[in-house]
Amino acid sequence: MESDLTGVKNCSQGINSRLLTCDDGYWAKARNQIPPNDQVTLIGNEEFQECESIITCDVYDTGLSNAVCESGLNTRTITCNDGYGIDGTTQKTVVLEGDVVFGGCKAINPCETSNGGCEGTCRYTGPGEHVCVCGVNSDLSHDNKTCECHVGYTKVSHGDCDDINECKLGCGPHSKCTTPEVNSRKCECLPGFHFPESNDIVIPGLGAWNATNDCVANHVCDTKHGDTYGCGTATYENMAVICEVAIGGRSCTCPERYYVFGASKR
Repeated sequence: MESDLTGVKNCSQGINSRLLTCDDGYWAKARNQIPPNDQVTLIGNEEFQECESIITCDVYDTGLSNAVCESGLNTRTITCNDGYGIDGTTQKTVVLEGDVVFGGCKAINPCETSNGGCEGTCRYTGPGEHVCVCGVNSDLSHDNKTCECHVGYTKVSHGDCDDINECKLGCGPHSKCTTPEVNSRKCECLPGFHFPESNDIVIPGLGAWNATNDCVANHVCDTKHGDTYGCGTATYENMAVICEVAIGGRSCTCPERYYVFGASKR
């Protein structure tokens, strides 16, 4: 009997006809019905071909792109190609039963999830692919995700780096600090002061200030600092002008019986 055939669930007799019902996952091949139907009515002695296992991928997913489909018994397993996911997610495989409609494999954009793991900017380069890009004054690290600042710079945000203000570390008392070059600070004494052994001091990187280099007051009565210091070299009756350090500079006092030209006699 036809009901004993593979894939046939049952056979119902009618007047000069019979109704064949196929098992789940099979379809009646008679008359090449498309889409597949699990029932077929045969008239008279019309020959029944068979209940054929449904090749689900050929029936439901003929226009499938960016994926591979594998047919099962009334099911199909769809696996997205590399760089693609179910509806654009990271899910790669889905099993569908019967005629359930497949939503499709869509390109995965890694930048949409946790910024692609990038510290800086995530740049989409194609399905499932991206590159990390760092900001100004920084380079991409060996892990291709984090950013490293150039020497003399510090991170601010999103992979950007800004120049370090080395002057925050100071230059000691009676001095001023400038940063004419990256990754260093220049210390100069204020007017009326000088470094013991140099005119200015350049400190590389974030080096600490050495207190032995503190600015000291100029010896304004010592002519070794230039012609602007002291009170001159003239003598009067073998007596020199007396030079004394005063607040903000120096005072010059003429020898006894002499006075400063243009001033009242002292």
